[in-house]
Amino acid sequence: MRALAILTIAVAAVSGAAAAGLGAQDEKHVATGKQTFQTYCATCHGQSAVGDGVLAKSLRKRPPNLTQLSRLANGAFPADDVFKAIEGANRPASSDMPGWREMFLKMQDNPGPDGVKAKITALVDYLESIQDKP
Repeated sequence: MRALAILTIAVAAVSGAAAAGLGAQDEKHVATGKQTFQTYCATCHGQSAVGDGVLAKSLRKRPPNLTQLSRLANGAFPADDVFKAIEGANRPASSDMPGWREMFLKMQDNPGPDGVKAKITALVDYLESIQDKP
């Protein structure tokens, strides 16, 4: 019985240490997403992601307020839908937003498919981090 208790404490300690490390990684990942957003997305979506970028008025349809995505999805951040939208999956021909998967792959510093997935995932994580609280 005592061995089980010690094992349980050890597992909890290791899990806690892993979670603490992930917190720092998550912060770095979100910071990477923010940098990517400011570089590639803010021109249309705005520095604060509310749809007021310098090019917003010149687009056929105003970019959405990206801080309201959770609210519009009944409180749950739609990460999969956001990923697909950024990636360019199922994008209507009338959309002004490019499919970023292809754009990132065509760039001089092409990160490859895994790097593109990581870049888009960081963008999604950043957008989740800036959702307005109800």
